[in-house]
Amino acid sequence: MADARILSTDDDLVDALAPLLGQAIRRQLWLFFLDENDGITDPIMPCDDFPADPYEPIQTVDIGAQGFAHVMAERVRHLQSEFDLATLMIVWERVGSRRFAGKDLARARAMAESCATVGVPLRAQLLLHDDGLRLITPDDIGELTIRRRSA
Repeated sequence: MADARILSTDDDLVDALAPLLGQAIRRQLWLFFLDENDGITDPIMPCDDFPADPYEPIQTVDIGAQGFAHVMAERVRHLQSEFDLATLMIVWERVGSRRFAGKDLARARAMAESCATVGVPLRAQLLLHDDGLRLITPDDIGELTIRRRSA
């Protein structure tokens, strides 16, 4: 699903993703990728099998036991190099209000840290809730490693 629109601002991201995702129906995360022109490109990947604790160790064959966030960042880094994907966007889906819960921000913080550690350009993280999408800003998570563009 390549999207020809250029998503150069945070508002552009929300406007492009909101009609695709609607509202939350389950706990899962979505990986979206942008190309070098800030357009959404394939693949779009949902994932509903992830631990509540983003630092919970997962045993892998190639990198050993690492926290979920680190393993996910490593897998994304590999995808980006194989398929020439420029930047990552993560949408955290969960049923509930638009207010951030501690778990929402902990997951976002862990992913921002892990992406920075392994060199994955992270464009944005968003929360998909009962009423739509909400951007998770670096100020929300207390992390300045997300490459953010203002509207």
